[in-house]
Amino acid sequence: MTKPSVVEKFEPLKAVAALAYLWKGSKGTTYTLLKMLYLADRYHLERYARTITGDIYVAMDQGPVASGAYDILKCARGKELPPEISEIARRHFRVDADHRLALLEEPDFDELSDSDVHALQHAVSTFDFLGSAEVRHLSHDKAWRIVRQRGGNGGNAPLMDLLTIAGTLRDGEALAAHLADSQPGEAVG
Repeated sequence: MTKPSVVEKFEPLKAVAALAYLWKGSKGTTYTLLKMLYLADRYHLERYARTITGDIYVAMDQGPVASGAYDILKCARGKELPPEISEIARRHFRVDADHRLALLEEPDFDELSDSDVHALQHAVSTFDFLGSAEVRHLSHDKAWRIVRQRGGNGGNAPLMDLLTIAGTLRDGEALAAHLADSQPGEAVG
């Protein structure tokens, strides 16, 4: 399995807060919540050079999916995963057979920064304005298509490298260079 060239640290508590925030704003299905999370992360990456939760995206058939957030939703539906994820997921969410989420316990929304909330609100507004079909279409963006064309990952969905995602955004070349720099802001030479 190829690892992404730029890796952030996944923060499960932020993921729970982000998913709950998106759900409270939209009451979408788990499918649309994952699409909105991608749009929020893409928006945040373009403006602040980081994603909201540090999650790793995979280019699945139905579009980009945040791996850790998806695991949280699978646990809320009853799947057994590592205890630290399962406990957090089941304390906060339940997912029914129709992929509808129920919020069981409010997460700590203080896990989210002001910029995180701004990006999440942008995704909710996009969903409210355009609807789920268009949110799906927006998530099947150039980065997803590039990664899908590169091919699979030993039978698994291919990883969506942050540099690939960044490269498709406004000022993508500069953003990708910044993300690839192990010590951004330090003088060269």
